[in-house]
Amino acid sequence: MWDGVDRRRFLRAEYPCLIKLSKKAIPIKAILTHTENISVGGVRVIIGKKVEVMAEVDLEIDLMDTLTNISSIGTINWVKTAPSKRKGGPVRYDTGVQFIALKDEARRRIQKIVKHLLDR
Repeated sequence: MWDGVDRRRFLRAEYPCLIKLSKKAIPIKAILTHTENISVGGVRVIIGKKVEVMAEVDLEIDLMDTLTNISSIGTINWVKTAPSKRKGGPVRYDTGVQFIALKDEARRRIQKIVKHLLDR
């Protein structure tokens, strides 16, 4: 579980792109959401289903840049309960996903977007 210490190795930028998460090798309903932030190392998402730490997931990311979606494999690194935006609202989970099989072309696309956002 996330302990509140920032150990990021990669620069991250707030970039709300669309992402589909599904549990690797287990037929579960895919989770559609948007990213809270992104880096070449992974993404942070808020989702309505708790996925256990260290679970492998398949990712499909639409960077909203008119190019094809990025597909990768990831590992759930941390999960914490996210406060509901409204009283009595549904439980949400702030979830960190590390890329473990990101292709070089995808890495360059994400790196370019993050650099552009941070340079503004």
